[in-house]
Amino acid sequence: MAVLIINLGRQSKLNRDFYAMEEKLWLRFIFLFALGGVGVWFLSKDGTKEVKLTMRGKYSVYLLMSLVMFIASIYSDLYFLICLFICLVGLIEILALDLTNSMKISSISFFMILSCFFVYFGYISATYDATIVLCLVLALDGFSELFGKAFGKNAIAENISPNKSWEGFLGGYFSVMIGYLFLRQMDVNILGVLMITTIAIAALAGDLLASYLKRKSSVKDFSEFIPFHGGFLDRFDSLIVASAIAAPFYMMGVKI
Repeated sequence: MAVLIINLGRQSKLNRDFYAMEEKLWLRFIFLFALGGVGVWFLSKDGTKEVKLTMRGKYSVYLLMSLVMFIASIYSDLYFLICLFICLVGLIEILALDLTNSMKISSISFFMILSCFFVYFGYISATYDATIVLCLVLALDGFSELFGKAFGKNAIAENISPNKSWEGFLGGYFSVMIGYLFLRQMDVNILGVLMITTIAIAALAGDLLASYLKRKSSVKDFSEFIPFHGGFLDRFDSLIVASAIAAPFYMMGVKI
C-alpha cells in the first residue's frame, strides 16, 4: 500500500511537471510564430502581389511543418521517426545532385554521420530537450531571415550564399539569446549560453554547407517537395546540423 501511494505521488508530480513544461513550451512556440507573423506582414505589406504571396505562403507552410514537429516532440515518441524520414529524403536529394563522384561520396558520408547524431538525439532526448532545440533552430532560422531581409547588407559568404548576411545571423542570434535570458528570468547559465552559441554557429554552418552543394550542382533548391521552400534539406539543413551538435552536449549532461 505504501509503495502504491509513493508511486502515485511520483506520478502526480511527473504529471504536474509535464503540464507546467508543456505550458511553457506552447507559450514559446506561439510567441515565436506570432512575432514572426508580424514581421512577415510588415516586410511584405508594401510588396507586389507576388512578393506577398511568396512570403506569406512560405510562412504558412513553415508554420504547419513546425507545428507537426512540435506536437510530435511533445506528445509522442515518434519525433525520432520524423527525424529519420527527413534524413532519408535528404539522402535522396543529395543523390540526385549533379556532383563529381568524389564530392558525392564525401557529401553522403558526412551527411550520414550527421544524420546518425540527429536521429539519435531525437530518440534519446527527453521531451523538453528535443523541443527546446527545435524551437531554438526555428527561432534562429525565422528571425535570421527577417533581420536579413530588413537590414542585411554584408554577406557572410557571398560566393556561396549571397542572401546570408551578418546582420541577419546576429539579429537571429541575439533575438534567441534575449528570449532565452527572459524566459530564465535573467538567471544566466554559462553552459547554456555556450550551447546556444555553438548550436547557432552549427545551424549557420549547415545552411552554408547546403548552399555550397547546391551551387556546385548549379541548382536553386534541392527539390520541390515542399511548396515555397524547395527540398527537405533546404528547410531542415540547420536543424540536422544543430541537433547533431547538441547530441554530445546532452550526452555529457549539459542542457539549455
